[in-house]
Amino acid sequence: MALYKSRINVSEQEKQFLKTQYYPSFSMVGIFQTRGSGFGNGYAQNQNDYSTSYWDGIHPTRSNYLLGLGVSWNFTRTYRLSKEISAQDYVSQGLKHEYDLAEQQLKAQLDLSENKWKCHHGVRPGSCSVKICQ
Repeated sequence: MALYKSRINVSEQEKQFLKTQYYPSFSMVGIFQTRGSGFGNGYAQNQNDYSTSYWDGIHPTRSNYLLGLGVSWNFTRTYRLSKEISAQDYVSQGLKHEYDLAEQQLKAQLDLSENKWKCHHGVRPGSCSVKICQ
């Protein structure tokens, strides 16, 4: 029975997840970039304003950054989502009916086994039909 209940719970969670797809999605981006050049500020006027040192060439002197926020909302998907959610409702209902059927079958088996036990152990002699005891 736990299997049936877990299947129903999974189906309900899928339905809840589908409902979250109605909302827009947000994305954030952040980039930081830095570089070194080895060239001095006056290199355009003086062609000898550069360094041959390795550290001066890779030492970060310029930095850039970018921050961004993106919003995406697919309006055309709302109709399809409503159909997917109603289909998931039908799946959930089917799983609930399957659970109820399994529960009824187990109760019927339990009742039958109790009646057979009572007949064989003589709890109430004469109260059991011959058909149950066979």
